[in-house]
Amino acid sequence: LTGKGIQLSTKDPAQTASENVREMLAKAGNADFDSVRIWEVFWKGNPGTLDPIHPQSGARVIEKFFQPFVDHNPTKDAKGLNWFFNDELFLGVPGQCWWTEDLPEQFAKFKGYGFFDKLPALFMEVGPETGKVRMDWEDVQLHLTEVRYFKPIYSWHYDQGLVFGCDNLGRGTNPRAYGDYFRATRWYSAPGHDTPGGRADFIKGKVSSSIAALYRRPRVWLEGYHSLGWGASPQTLMTATNENFAYGCTLLNLHGLYYTTHGSMWEWAPPCYHFRMPYWKHLPVFLKNFERLSYVLSQGVWKSEIAVTYPTSPGMAGFGNEQRAATGCAFDAARKIYAAQRDVTFMDDQSVLRAEIRDGKLCVSGMEFRVYVLPGVKAIRWDVLKKLEAFANAGGILVCLDRLPDVSDRVGANDPELNALVARLFTDENAPGIFIPNRNGPEFAQLIAEKFPQDLQSAQTSGSAKFLHRQIGEQNVYFLTGIPKDTRLTFRSVGRPELWDTMTGERKTLEVIARFPVDGEMRTVLKMPVTEVEAALIVFQPDASQTSELNEKTETASVSAEAQDTVSALKLDGAWRFRLVPTMDNQWGDFRLPVTPDNLFIGAEARRFHYAEIDDAAAAAFLDAPNGTMPESLRPLVSLDTNEASWPMCAYGFGTQFFLTKCARAKGMPSAADAASNASPYAFSWRVGVNGNPGHQGWHGTKKNISDHFIALGKGKGGHNETLYVEEDVPQNYRLSTFVRYSGTVRIQKGGNLPVRVTLDGKEIAPETETLTLDGSVQELVLEYAKAGRGFWVLEKGNPPARTAQPEEADVPPSEFRAFNTAGRLVPKEGGDEFLTRKQTGEKLAGMPLSMTWFRTDCVPFEPFAKEGKAVSDRVGVYRFTAPAGLQKMVLTLDEKAVGIPAVFVDGQQIRNLEETPSVQPRTRRLVVSLPETSCRPAKVAIAARLADSLEGGAYFAEPIRLETGEGEIPQLGDWSKDGTVLELYSGGAVYSKSFTLSKEEASAKSAILDLGMVSATAEIRINGKPVRTLVAAPWKTDVAGFLKEGENTIEIEVFNTLSNHYHSIPNRYRGNRTSGLLGPVELRFGER
Repeated sequence: LTGKGIQLSTKDPAQTASENVREMLAKAGNADFDSVRIWEVFWKGNPGTLDPIHPQSGARVIEKFFQPFVDHNPTKDAKGLNWFFNDELFLGVPGQCWWTEDLPEQFAKFKGYGFFDKLPALFMEVGPETGKVRMDWEDVQLHLTEVRYFKPIYSWHYDQGLVFGCDNLGRGTNPRAYGDYFRATRWYSAPGHDTPGGRADFIKGKVSSSIAALYRRPRVWLEGYHSLGWGASPQTLMTATNENFAYGCTLLNLHGLYYTTHGSMWEWAPPCYHFRMPYWKHLPVFLKNFERLSYVLSQGVWKSEIAVTYPTSPGMAGFGNEQRAATGCAFDAARKIYAAQRDVTFMDDQSVLRAEIRDGKLCVSGMEFRVYVLPGVKAIRWDVLKKLEAFANAGGILVCLDRLPDVSDRVGANDPELNALVARLFTDENAPGIFIPNRNGPEFAQLIAEKFPQDLQSAQTSGSAKFLHRQIGEQNVYFLTGIPKDTRLTFRSVGRPELWDTMTGERKTLEVIARFPVDGEMRTVLKMPVTEVEAALIVFQPDASQTSELNEKTETASVSAEAQDTVSALKLDGAWRFRLVPTMDNQWGDFRLPVTPDNLFIGAEARRFHYAEIDDAAAAAFLDAPNGTMPESLRPLVSLDTNEASWPMCAYGFGTQFFLTKCARAKGMPSAADAASNASPYAFSWRVGVNGNPGHQGWHGTKKNISDHFIALGKGKGGHNETLYVEEDVPQNYRLSTFVRYSGTVRIQKGGNLPVRVTLDGKEIAPETETLTLDGSVQELVLEYAKAGRGFWVLEKGNPPARTAQPEEADVPPSEFRAFNTAGRLVPKEGGDEFLTRKQTGEKLAGMPLSMTWFRTDCVPFEPFAKEGKAVSDRVGVYRFTAPAGLQKMVLTLDEKAVGIPAVFVDGQQIRNLEETPSVQPRTRRLVVSLPETSCRPAKVAIAARLADSLEGGAYFAEPIRLETGEGEIPQLGDWSKDGTVLELYSGGAVYSKSFTLSKEEASAKSAILDLGMVSATAEIRINGKPVRTLVAAPWKTDVAGFLKEGENTIEIEVFNTLSNHYHSIPNRYRGNRTSGLLGPVELRFGER
């Protein structure tokens, strides 16, 4: 029995493996039981897994998943979304330990020997044949996986006319995924991968495009660019996608399109690139560019002549370390070859075996390879090595890097025939192959330079040049990017070169600098026609007149009349007219909840304020009767000349609720005396809790969760999509103090990190206390904590049940906080004119989305500034911000506890037209402030308000201040996120306009280049009312000749930014860069070629 396995499935299932083996050994007359090693290998079905070698695996997936789509859409299956996409296929079975009843039969059929006889080789070294058995085992399993799972699903899609794309586990960077990533992924009509974060990926792109090329799959799927963040701009997408397409991708799928963003608090590896993005109006220009490019690059044959093994055999033979080494060698070799301006293809064993050898080339799927590289593989399939021997003997260039193979599937290791073949190929005198023991030495670089064919040669050698060559019929097509303009390029092609502008659809013939032969093949020299941030699609059209040798022209002092045109420039600097174009459509609550008439469309808002506070009876009296004389204490705080830059900032909804004192734990608990001298404000929002940290969210961004734990003590530490609060470097004790004022019974609601001691007016509250009776006086509440962490402690009015957990947000039905008709319009509730009437406040509050439990229940407010005997203190808060140009009206949503009516000043002048209107949101007051006339320039706004003792800072405002604007004027161009106005948090569009005068000569110039300088993120240009062009990426310039006229001209530039600005006021880890607007400088250049 040595080295053989025993099938126990027919034995008594009640017996253990050991008992079965004892019985068999006894019957065989062998009682030496102790010399036998036993592995009990059994198959067990597990929920959530799929056995891909089961004869019905693919058919069942089609029946249960794919076919129902067709059944429910019998005439529409390939006319709408004409594809299926397999993301991160997970079979749930570790390794390749798949099993089906006929596996032993199939193994014997394909390999010619019994499976059970060699079973121990899968679990231990059994001698030289170990590697062979393991390679055979995996080969049979992979074959069954293909024919039973992958191929049937591929064929179903093919028959339906559907594209079948994928982003499978490993994304090509792990050749051993699914046993053999190449063999699994070739059964997709659009093999593909993702490239997160706005990056291009050479290895992923080359693996996916190699699979597509070698198996004639029509498309290469690029899933881009999850996790790039809300600042994702078309410029970033353009740069990354051009590079990815140069690596062979041909189908761009932007990740992702969300059903909802749920008040800006739901996302999955953001952004959502679609209709929510401000630049959505302009994105079709970007998409059309890649639609054209995708079509062209999906045609013909990839002209790559260098192949590198995509290694899997070392891993199949059980050599894990050697598999990792071979993978690293393969990928590194490919990078070195490509950096030397030679294209490269990864090739699998099956493609080698089906290739034909012609004229010293390995020919497969229309491709012809002159070079084949073996990347340090310890194990190799015997038939593959024999094929490569024939290739080398026919004149092909065969290279082996780092190490020579010494194991195969012929007999395993220690094989004299294998060793002799390897020696004949690589180490014997006059061996046709080339062995380089160290790929990082100079020999490999020299070999590439001297022996590897070069299709394109660039004078730039920095490695940033990205390129692709395809042959479509008689046309040779080159796609190039990352190369500076006017760089000298040498192509191994002849014909009439054309530049195909995929952005506009236009074509133009390029000037040939020279043509000359090299080794019997003609080369053509051109200059790179576009900048390094652009991409060029250069097509060599068959033209007999463009095939002969052409000497390079000598530069002379003589130039054409056209080139002598004087280049003049008109700078369009100084002031521009400016008008906002809001884009954030909130009718379905994507950006803010609840939906109200005030936030159906979100434009410019004041969400953050410079804040100052005074405690002054005269100022308080003035606000009680604002038509009186302003006291001197208030005047400098609202004056136009005041520079508020040094004032602290506050955000709407957030204000001081406690005073926090802490001291080193070794010194004990902070005292009242410590608090009197060292306390600092502790702010939170009753609605959303801790500013910037709503609590745990889950994978890939926010998941509409608002933690009830608003007391966060300690040092912030990064967690899984949240901030955790841990002990500070020197552990601290903490004291939180405030005041409460209420008459009646209250229940203590507490959880999480709990205080070790609680006092009310100096009297300790026992930990087991559940309810209290308050007498209506102002009472000091002190919470003492002896450790860091998050928790909550509130007093809920009445005697409700104890609350221990935040209800799931998903349990709140949409009908609880908004109502729409079938046209998607808000409709009045209960037949009234108000969206939410006052009498509805209670019932609606229970369904208030995105809020802590304590906001949706009736809790005693904390009043950190309360004083006994005084209902309201004399505290006055002043809020300052700069509104954008064109301010006309403001809508203030105040907390319901706000005292009186605030005084509003614009550029130092008090605005008298204030009207309190019915509130459209629970627990709020609504105030409309109308300016007597549009404020042309950006305006400084100051709001002075009496403060309730429970309100401080931003807590005075329940929602952002809505700003309604018309056309105004800005003094100069620039980044609106840094112009000092509230536009730092504005996501949307703006129209810049300006008039200028041209002479007859300027208006009739053959070229008039409008250069916008810098734009973020997109720009649509109109001149004299006519649309000129939409630009979505650099260079931000275009020829506007033909749109100009003598005399006065008007230019309009409509610019849209990203959602980054908006998300900078949302707790989010994917905010991104918020640079926005027309940054300039803008100028017109006449006569520039």
